[in-house]
Amino acid sequence: SSLGVPLRKSSGAMVSVSGAAMPLLPALLLCCAAWACEAAPGSAPEGLWPQPTGPTHSSGPPLRLAPHFRLVAGQPAEGAGDVDGSVDAVSRCTRLERALARYETLILDGDRVGALGRASPKSSLGGASAGAELLGCSIELGGSADCDGVPRLGDNESYVLEVRAPWARLSALGFAGVVRGLETLSQLVHCDGVDSCFVNASDVRIEDAPRFPWRGAMLDSARHFLPAPTILKMLDAMVANKLNVLHWHITDDQSFPLRTTAYPELVRGAYSPKYTYAREDVKAIVEAAADRAIRVVAELDTPGHSLSWAVGYPDLAVQECHTLDPTNEATYTMLQAVFAEVAQLFPDAYMHLGCDEVSFACWNTSKKVTSWMQAQGVPRTDLGFKSLTARYIGRVQGIAKALGKTSVVWQEAMDHYGDSIADPTPPTDQLDEETIVEQWLAPPWNWANLSSIVEPGYIGRNDSWAHGFRALTTNGWYLDNTDVNSWDKVSIGGDGASFALEGVIP
Repeated sequence: SSLGVPLRKSSGAMVSVSGAAMPLLPALLLCCAAWACEAAPGSAPEGLWPQPTGPTHSSGPPLRLAPHFRLVAGQPAEGAGDVDGSVDAVSRCTRLERALARYETLILDGDRVGALGRASPKSSLGGASAGAELLGCSIELGGSADCDGVPRLGDNESYVLEVRAPWARLSALGFAGVVRGLETLSQLVHCDGVDSCFVNASDVRIEDAPRFPWRGAMLDSARHFLPAPTILKMLDAMVANKLNVLHWHITDDQSFPLRTTAYPELVRGAYSPKYTYAREDVKAIVEAAADRAIRVVAELDTPGHSLSWAVGYPDLAVQECHTLDPTNEATYTMLQAVFAEVAQLFPDAYMHLGCDEVSFACWNTSKKVTSWMQAQGVPRTDLGFKSLTARYIGRVQGIAKALGKTSVVWQEAMDHYGDSIADPTPPTDQLDEETIVEQWLAPPWNWANLSSIVEPGYIGRNDSWAHGFRALTTNGWYLDNTDVNSWDKVSIGGDGASFALEGVIP
């Protein structure tokens, strides 16, 4: 399962399947369809998305699922039609039990056929293996991973799936691998809409592991509010594509929908009181994501994109510039408290700090910003405003790091605020070495490309900076671009987007 060309900030982004573009959310379902046809001898299994990265084999006629097909944790008893019930301690965990129940329903749910728009299998099932039935699939979870823990970057997602009567076998070294393998099994199964379901071949072996450790979908629910049940549905669409990170862009100029206890007036920046997320909503989403081996990385974008913060706390913002006030110590006191609360709600090791699109020209018109700069001896020049922004980034990164979080930032934090008039500029000294830099701006605009981010010795940096950063790459399709007349002509542009796919460059 691999995904290397991702998206940024779009509401209804696109994916390309076999070179044909289609709307993303339907595609997240449609591209998972398994087609009812007999596999050619020795061919790769059909209907899988994404395609496995390891060796595959598929042959023989379709194999009927037994009426009481089951997914079980343990080894089938040799020569018997049941399992022996011996399950190791690692295998027996609540997340695994919920995953087996969820996929057992999914695999046997004939209604899913119509929802996914699969072709009718009736004409091709005549060659099904006579008398042979698949009683179930045994799940073997090895290793010492904490099955009930939260997913982490670098979790083992590899698996081996073997399908032969009477029992299929799925083996993995981590819970994430089990989930990815169960998704693959579900894609191999189709139902006839009457009373039978089939695997599309009677002899299947698949070895798979992801190409990228970070395969994400960005959701911007600040510009376009989505209720918690809708986000839960999105998680199902993500796991169907073996995506493993929900990058939740939760605040922006347009709204601050997250209810906080530390600074309760922040939620006044929401569209309305009903368009908000309570702590219970966030916890339910994070837990459901973990059940699907999906991490949830929260983004609170500052100092720009922060007009909504000013509704509740106007003294801590430069409202005309849509930013927080980087010169006010009370701003950092607020960020410390809010970040601490967010760190508890989102247990992932990473926190996205944003740090993009700061307008120096606007700050230059702000009396409180320029007065502070004059008092501190900071010149009202491009370099002066860069140093002010770099100072802010260093402070907020320090807050996040003290809370045990590694920072993710948009690329401007790396290539726009250094001590040079060049554009791009060297990374600021305040940018922590462990930072992940998310690239979203096109290199033709003279901004950093991936090689600039990940390789040592970036433009103008002194020799002591002998490392590169880890990077995410993000490309976007924007539906509010007036030049877009069809799905085939979608291009980057506009703003106000709400969805993105991301792939990591390790």
